[in-house]
Amino acid sequence: MIDKLEESANKLAQSEREGAWRDIARQIAHEIKNPLTPMKLSVQHLQRAWNDKHPKLEETFHKVSKTIITQIDVLNDLASEFSNYAKMPTPEFNTIHLLEAIQPIIDLNQNDENIKIINQITADIYVYFDHNYLNRTFVNLIKNAVQAIPEEAKGLIDISATIENDFVKITISDNGKGISKIDADKIFTPYFSTKIYGMGLGLPMVKNMIEAADGKISFTSTENVGTIFEVILPIGKVE
Repeated sequence: MIDKLEESANKLAQSEREGAWRDIARQIAHEIKNPLTPMKLSVQHLQRAWNDKHPKLEETFHKVSKTIITQIDVLNDLASEFSNYAKMPTPEFNTIHLLEAIQPIIDLNQNDENIKIINQITADIYVYFDHNYLNRTFVNLIKNAVQAIPEEAKGLIDISATIENDFVKITISDNGKGISKIDADKIFTPYFSTKIYGMGLGLPMVKNMIEAADGKISFTSTENVGTIFEVILPIGKVE
């Protein structure tokens, strides 16, 4: 009976693994097809314009080129996201000056005149974390906050940090579209995404990295009001 139970358990585990990989394969295929469709349509449009000697051929060429480059960037982002999740490097924990590490990420995302990012992190806060992990964590969280702002809306993203005993609590809040209650339960689940494009690996990867440092991540969100992410990391000791 024990042998039969073990055999049944092994078959079940194998079936679950195969099912998971089928789901992953379907998701990857779907995400790749999304940008391929507008690329194909754009090339076909350009071919027709060329064959018909369209008077606005040059304008069509530039428009199609822009569309194709944008979709290639989408494919590149998908490949990078999947690759980064698959090859999580072994962390090297060190004391990191939080403001110096996060400010360049904020600067990279502060390129939309409709979105204002306020950084309230003071210069005296240090965390004990892997530098690469920290960069990936806040690239994802700040990018998500920026993308949560509806087009043409005035966005406000506030970033702050406070020391609580032996930990640092970092807060990133936005006034974006928020996360529905249905989606909130799945937000850290791999391959779940509320975006048109994306593998849904960013936040699960962030959660894994934070927990590797004995930290925590959580969020609160109200639809059409905004979202607040809280990251708790061990405090860095400065000698």
